[in-house]
Amino acid sequence: MVKKTGTTLKNLRLGQIAISLGINFAFWSFVGYFLGSRLDARLGTDPWLMIFGILVGIGFSFYGFIKEILVLGDMERKGHSKENGKDDTKDDK
Repeated sequence: MVKKTGTTLKNLRLGQIAISLGINFAFWSFVGYFLGSRLDARLGTDPWLMIFGILVGIGFSFYGFIKEILVLGDMERKGHSKENGKDDTKDDK
């Protein structure tokens, strides 16, 4: 059985996105934790800025996730239009 190259590339791309999202989530959560705990130590507002920093980090992670999904959707849409013989630049009226 012969695998389609497009399917393999699509699966690799989805795997790359999943790994990237996991790394980004961990990274931004840690950055928020680190900066928040540093500010808590300086200002004496223990644990509020740390919690706020973690939430901001999670927010950045979700922003990146949504951006990546939108890019993936655009790539998918362009791939379907090329398969069907349509060009996105043409205006069919």
